[in-house]
Amino acid sequence: MEYANHSPSGLSAIVIEYYGGAVSRVAADATAFAHREANFNILILGQWREAADDALHVQWARDCWQAITPWTSSAVYMNALSAGEDPQTVRTAYGTNYARLAALKAQFDPQNLFRMNQNIPPAI
Repeated sequence: MEYANHSPSGLSAIVIEYYGGAVSRVAADATAFAHREANFNILILGQWREAADDALHVQWARDCWQAITPWTSSAVYMNALSAGEDPQTVRTAYGTNYARLAALKAQFDPQNLFRMNQNIPPAI
């Protein structure tokens, strides 16, 4: 609440999504999304208009994340990641499905043409 109430931008938000129900009734290996045991997902959305304010708003989002980290799991939702995430974070986002997805990538995209955003390199 402290970070939500003191955001440096009225465009920023902290969103808590409920994941129970239908999401949790799908097997973890049925889709790319493996973290179906999670009850909630939190999004920290830092948004602003002026490029000169980048450092302020990025720091707010990072500080907010650090403040809530003690109450989070290691699960990551891939569609909520920032561009340029490190490969280990991407691997964590796909959880136990990563190896299967890398094998599929080797079969259907061995040249890694589709490599933007949260890339899964083809298995070697």
